[in-house]
Amino acid sequence: MWLTVVGTHLEGDIALYLLFFAGQLLYILKRSAAAIRNPDTPIKNRRQYVYHNWDILLIRTAFEFPVFYLWRHESVSFLLNLLNLGNVFGTSGMGFYSSPITALVVGYAASDVLNWITNWTRLPQFLRDWLAEEIPAMPVNGHRP
Repeated sequence: MWLTVVGTHLEGDIALYLLFFAGQLLYILKRSAAAIRNPDTPIKNRRQYVYHNWDILLIRTAFEFPVFYLWRHESVSFLLNLLNLGNVFGTSGMGFYSSPITALVVGYAASDVLNWITNWTRLPQFLRDWLAEEIPAMPVNGHRP
């Protein structure tokens, strides 16, 4: 197991979180590329995208941390039972192996998980509205309305 190379459990968590964060950064890179190619926004490069959306990106990164925590410390069967899907998939004791590649992939997918949670009908509407990724369109001069 690769954690024996890292050392303690805490050091392993930190190393995996850094890879999880790298996955989140890859997702931000993808989002910024989409914003650059969008003809309705005046954003011309990735630096502008991060400059104009740093607060939203930071909030979303903080809200995606529980995805890392659950992935790292809970089994898949627990998570599916939490969503009342355990009987559907029949995943008794199933879990993900904690590896650097998995941490990167889970970090990349964390934004999609957050987007899925915002569409979850059991979540109160005010939380769904608050968590939803709504980056407002900016006028040509770069100032928000």
